[in-house]
Amino acid sequence: MTEVYLPPEGVSGEDCVELLNYLIEKYIEDKDYIHYRRVRGDHSPAISSRAMNFFHDIGLLLKRGERGEYKPIPPLVKFYSKTDEPKEKARRNLVKKLDEDCVFHEFRLLLKANKDMELDELLEDASGNLDVGGNHEGRLRKYLEILEGLGLVEMDENDVVSTNFEVEEIDGDELKETVPERIGTEPVAPDVSINVNLNFDGEKVDPSELGEKIEAIRKSLESGSDGD
Repeated sequence: MTEVYLPPEGVSGEDCVELLNYLIEKYIEDKDYIHYRRVRGDHSPAISSRAMNFFHDIGLLLKRGERGEYKPIPPLVKFYSKTDEPKEKARRNLVKKLDEDCVFHEFRLLLKANKDMELDELLEDASGNLDVGGNHEGRLRKYLEILEGLGLVEMDENDVVSTNFEVEEIDGDELKETVPERIGTEPVAPDVSINVNLNFDGEKVDPSELGEKIEAIRKSLESGSDGD
């Protein structure tokens, strides 16, 4: 059975994103794993720990051992720090990684099918499809708030949810190099032309007559040796 990871209780989606941003900033400075206590801001260490563990569960953070040290995955760092066109590529790679999480994947499929959905309808459908029960809709909403904070979905004043990326962009493997398709499968022999000029006693000999010329020379030598 696929594990369903939901944001921790006792902290808002906005605060979870704030804690994640703290970690990314400190990672960019230190270039090393960051302990959750260093990114807690105004929150308790327990809240920071649960938030970092959630982001690790959905694939956005790497964890070193059991000491509570985390670092962001490369697409997240690039998405956080890049702008314009490079950021769009980082966004695609980030979405592709998040799509491995079943909750994000469910939201993506629902928004792909309906483009814009009312929040209550989206939460009800996702809750039913994920089989997590209606009592978890509040944490599913918090998950959407986190995605909104990351800039991956939008919710307007009427609680209508939409994506601000093209879902088709993540189809296929963005991380593989593309190899141009070859036209035709049969090997083509190289076009090589060789011109050979041979001269015997000042006489130019065509290569096709070479065998006859050699045979004549051999017979001439044999007759000379017989006369000795």
